[in-house]
Amino acid sequence: QAILTVLKSDRANGQFAFTAASLSPRTAAEGDILTFEIERRGGTFGSVLVTWEAQFNSDVATDFSPPTAQVLFEPEEINQTFTVMVANDSIPELQEAFSIVLASATALDNETDSTGSSGASVSVNDSQVAVSVVENDYPYGLMQFTTSSPPAPGGPFVPAANIAPVLNVMEEDGTIALYVIRAQGTVGSVSVEYQTVDGNATSLGVRPDYQENVGTLSFADGVQVQAINITLNDDDTAELLKQFTVVLSNPQGDPQAPSIGIGGRITIQIAPSDDAFGVFSFTTNSLVQVVEEAPSTEVTFGVQRMGGALGAVTVYWQARQFAEDVSPPSGNISFAIGQNENDFRVSILEDQLPELAEVVTIALTNVTGGGRLSDLGNTEAMVTIQASDDPYGVFNFPSAFRPLRVTENVTTVNVLVSRLFGMMGRVAVQYSTLSTPPEGVSRDTDNLANAGSDYRTVTGEIVFEVNQTSANVMLEVTDDAIPELDESIFVRLTGANLIQEEGSGGNVINI
Repeated sequence: QAILTVLKSDRANGQFAFTAASLSPRTAAEGDILTFEIERRGGTFGSVLVTWEAQFNSDVATDFSPPTAQVLFEPEEINQTFTVMVANDSIPELQEAFSIVLASATALDNETDSTGSSGASVSVNDSQVAVSVVENDYPYGLMQFTTSSPPAPGGPFVPAANIAPVLNVMEEDGTIALYVIRAQGTVGSVSVEYQTVDGNATSLGVRPDYQENVGTLSFADGVQVQAINITLNDDDTAELLKQFTVVLSNPQGDPQAPSIGIGGRITIQIAPSDDAFGVFSFTTNSLVQVVEEAPSTEVTFGVQRMGGALGAVTVYWQARQFAEDVSPPSGNISFAIGQNENDFRVSILEDQLPELAEVVTIALTNVTGGGRLSDLGNTEAMVTIQASDDPYGVFNFPSAFRPLRVTENVTTVNVLVSRLFGMMGRVAVQYSTLSTPPEGVSRDTDNLANAGSDYRTVTGEIVFEVNQTSANVMLEVTDDAIPELDESIFVRLTGANLIQEEGSGGNVINI
């Protein structure tokens, strides 16, 4: 017994082709979605996998998404559709021709064909559709300004701007260069006109802010950038922020004109000039002041504004040395538009601590609102608070030694001198015995001892070291055999002077 196998024949699994409606050439733009229908001719046996792909010059075209895919036909199924999207990118391109091609049909029944087309196959005549994608993303250029550095020749394409640029300049800049960029594509030779347009900055009048400029820029094929020079006028008039614009217009080109994008207008902002909001410093009579530490002592500091006074500003100040001796230690003052002078007051805090002279520095530290501090060294003021509360001491005889009673046989008497309050510095204290009673004492009430016979006259000084609180004055009494009543010897502290100063400050010493 022999078995005869008859192979598949007559397109048993079908011949696959585009339908007549799908074969018509298509024209599409980026982002379009195209729908194609495949039909199954002949047999409808088994499952068949049909592969299609987008082609450009016989290569798979990545301009479509997806660029290739497969469609499954189930047994008896005669029609299927698929979609493909034209990729939406930002690359400038001229019109391009593509083909959507049925590349292959594969039967999934694992049976042998008798011929190449006896099972599943693709139609020779109806398996390709022409698709033209129109030019996109400005292949001839999108004219716009830039505030960035211009691209180098031969560099990658410049993308389209999404905002109109603003360029900040100062009138002292003189001539500024504005760069016009041919964004996106650079196909062909093109040109574009430009013109300055006044805002509150003008090119006319006695004091123009800039010089008018009108002209045409030409770009050869492949050229991306050209420059426009604008001249700013630098004067000595204080001015607030001003602006003008430069606009592009009338693009021309061969074979086609470029477009003008949102960046085809640039705003030039000229910063406030010539210290429009002022330069701040202390007034001359506020720079150096001398005060005492006394109740309700206030020091006034005048602040002046030079230059312009076109805006409201706030000036901040702070005590930088001995801030604990003043109140408040920091603060601020405000200047209204047009105001050139203002002042603030600082109270000197009184205490009972012996102190040498102190120099408090009050500094202007910051200005908000556009002004600035002077750079001439007049933003720091010095206030000298004179020495207070007897920093070197007050010298006297303690009450226990006023009077001091001794017997005549005590020939050497040490009289204590006390130092009260401050203990700073080395101080020499002078003393002397008196030949006559001091003011307010009568000979009738006090028998005055006789110099020479009852005691030895002395004049001298004692030295107090730093922090020394007491010292002795030595008197010599004469012990004789003469009967006598009580007699008085008067000693006076006659003066005190600073030998060596500790720290800095005055040298007032009280007795």
